[in-house]
Amino acid sequence: MKVKKDSTDRQVTTTKLKVVGILVLPLFYLGAYLTISATNIYRETIIHWTIPLLIWLTSGFCILPFTYSFLKESGEKSYTLWQLLYNCITFGGIIYYLVMTLNFSFPYSSISRQKIKIIEKGHLSSFRSCGNPYARVIINDNNKELIFDCGTNIDKSTNVELTIKNGLLGFDIISNKILTDE
Repeated sequence: MKVKKDSTDRQVTTTKLKVVGILVLPLFYLGAYLTISATNIYRETIIHWTIPLLIWLTSGFCILPFTYSFLKESGEKSYTLWQLLYNCITFGGIIYYLVMTLNFSFPYSSISRQKIKIIEKGHLSSFRSCGNPYARVIINDNNKELIFDCGTNIDKSTNVELTIKNGLLGFDIISNKILTDE
């Protein structure tokens, strides 16, 4: 026995798709923007790269049961992989940004200074910017690239002096970096 759909079912479905469309795309762009912003904060934070990645991915996996039925395409096809990717970029980006910003914005007053040997130097490749110079160092068993402003000459430098603060969530923050040749 076939059930005939009437026009009210179609209107509800159309309205639901419009609401989903209005919410989904701006949230996606917000999550992508916040992921990039949090990555810029990550560059000034001494943290192993797996921790932000796990925050980003775990948030996407945890939110999937809540968004699955909301984002499910009508029909019998399953788009779980696309929904997972959407969730990681959107909600993972938002949560990743909140964690990194919270740690970065509220450091403790304790300050330490360290002189660290540069193990590699170079310039970032970019087609729109000057190719910022960077120095690779090892800080607290973390391999870190310290990125400097355009025009900074790093060729003669062998060490970098860092001023480090302890962040709210326990991850150290680089508040100042000075190149030295000693």
